[in-house]
Amino acid sequence: MYLDSLIEGKYVDLRSVDVGDAEFTMDLRNDPELGKHFPKFDNSLEQQIQWIKKQRDAEDDYFWIMQDKRGNPFGTIGVYDIHRDEPKGRSLIAKGNPLQNIEGFYLAFHYALDTLEAKGIYGYVYNENTRALRFNELVGAIISEPTEFDGRTVRKTLFKNPEFEDNWNKIKGRIYR
Repeated sequence: MYLDSLIEGKYVDLRSVDVGDAEFTMDLRNDPELGKHFPKFDNSLEQQIQWIKKQRDAEDDYFWIMQDKRGNPFGTIGVYDIHRDEPKGRSLIAKGNPLQNIEGFYLAFHYALDTLEAKGIYGYVYNENTRALRFNELVGAIISEPTEFDGRTVRKTLFKNPEFEDNWNKIKGRIYR
């Protein structure tokens, strides 16, 4: 779904992805370091453009570019199936600094949980992706025991209010000094 306004934070803004972002989103996903913990991505630029066009029209699918205050993009994040029993987080791929990455994540999930009134947001993290698991723990996820999914060992993450907002209130005191 396309939002015509920014979701604004202190260090970053979120804006809806546009077809002009297709190459940037592909480059992030294909980056050997950033993309190693995601399923293989083998789209052409034209396929990525078509996917973005379709995503922008989807009623319960939000996909944002994370950008600094000068408008320079540094990552993506999204939520989808927002009105179903298990809304899911999507594609937190970011090469910003830790403050930017944390704030961008919070802005997206806060929007989903509060503005869109999602019951919770689920995600899956490959068990060997210890960096992402630590990040999810830092920002207040409930993390399941390892399980098998599509031939890989994953851990399911869950974010719900009021725990998510309570955790954010603790974190923002440190990052908004």
